[in-house]
Amino acid sequence: MIVFNNPFITEGNWYKGNLHTHTNISDGHFTCEQVIETYCKNKYDFLAITDHWWKITDNYLEKIKELTVKYNNILIIPGEEIDCGITKLGIINGNIGYNFHLVCLNIKNVILNENRKHNEFNPQDIINSVKSQDGEIILAHPYWSGLTLEDMLSIHGYIGVEIFNTDTHLTVNKGFSLSHWDDLLNTNRKILGFSSDDSHATTNDFRPIDLCGAWIMVKSKFLTINSIMKSILNGLFYSSTGPEIKKLEINNKKIYIETSPVKYISFISQNGSGMKLTAKKDNFLKYAEFKIEDNLKYLRIECKDESGNYAWTNPIFKL
Repeated sequence: MIVFNNPFITEGNWYKGNLHTHTNISDGHFTCEQVIETYCKNKYDFLAITDHWWKITDNYLEKIKELTVKYNNILIIPGEEIDCGITKLGIINGNIGYNFHLVCLNIKNVILNENRKHNEFNPQDIINSVKSQDGEIILAHPYWSGLTLEDMLSIHGYIGVEIFNTDTHLTVNKGFSLSHWDDLLNTNRKILGFSSDDSHATTNDFRPIDLCGAWIMVKSKFLTINSIMKSILNGLFYSSTGPEIKKLEINNKKIYIETSPVKYISFISQNGSGMKLTAKKDNFLKYAEFKIEDNLKYLRIECKDESGNYAWTNPIFKL
């Protein structure tokens, strides 16, 4: 039996959004207004403001609510990024910046630092606190954070991981966390994959700006926080840094996908299972089929265009 909530056959509209964004409230360069205007100009439908908790005050959410009213052409989701705990490599290396980073979405109450050291906060306690107020958590940039599989399995309740992060890609070339995702999927964790900007808007001659480089496309009935968050929780989205996924059909025997013109379409599963298709020279792929193998544990689809941009489906599981 195939287990997958297929957004391409689900009723609703497609909405483009970024779920990891910083402003000058914490360590971002632009004001909230400047950040939102930039995403508006690039035709984003929703945006989560997720400033770091050591700079957040009690009136932070009031600021976000004001912006939600002001910018009625883009939906603003309240959030917060929290670095906490100490990872396996942190213990080995003396905790030099080895923390869990949690992107907390749709929070009703901010979590404040209370002037304690970050590693004194247990990441599971933070997750439980966010979940208790009907918020959701994404595990940020596992590669950049130096997370091991043991680290990621030690916490529960997060809905997904950042499989691509624009900021960490442009700053230290650690933006892709696909092997971390595959490791989790191999343990039967039903973990979603997100591409996010983690935008700080710091730039120089050798570092392009990190706004509007990645997004998720969400199928939702309405452009409201409740509707968007419900669709995200149900996996009704795909991630992209460029390519468009246009169609996805799945039955117990075959998977069929249609995309914008790309150079590669990969069907990725456990160990050596799966298949990669490569377009011939000067040609492109616009569709692909994959026969579902009997030993299939999970499957995710990855597309890459000639500019090196990617799109990813969420994982398909076989029971």
